[in-house]
Amino acid sequence: MQELKFNEEEVKELFFGFKKDPILRNLSLAELLELIELSLIVQCNPGEYIIKQGESDTSLFILISGKMEVVHGGKVIKTLDKSGEIVGEMSLISKDVRSASIRAVNQVICLAINSSQFDVIKTEPKSILYFIFSKILADRLKSITNELSKVKKENEMLKKAGM
Repeated sequence: MQELKFNEEEVKELFFGFKKDPILRNLSLAELLELIELSLIVQCNPGEYIIKQGESDTSLFILISGKMEVVHGGKVIKTLDKSGEIVGEMSLISKDVRSASIRAVNQVICLAINSSQFDVIKTEPKSILYFIFSKILADRLKSITNELSKVKKENEMLKKAGM
């Protein structure tokens, strides 16, 4: 993972890309610019791990471009390719070890914010970010609940079939 430097025009382009994101568009211009200013812009090569399951890192990553895989227990469980998608927020909030790995499928560029940078964010933007985190986590919980329901139904069908 290597740090990139963006000029003012590229930062503006980044901002307008984030304003299209259904979650990040809730941030004002000043809040988004503060978030970008406190972040590192990093590039990851294909196959490179951005996050490794079990590690104690507390950085949060916001996808700018590229495609990432969520890997748990060695298996790919999800692909992320939309600008503005956020990973790593659970460890930033809970300070727990990483629950999954994130691997670059192709060249990935993202914002990286570690917990010490996050603590510098002013009160209002921070509360908005926590709202965003809660929305992300609620969406993920809903998805997991739906998946669990499907698995339980399949399991019941297999039991009834005598398998």
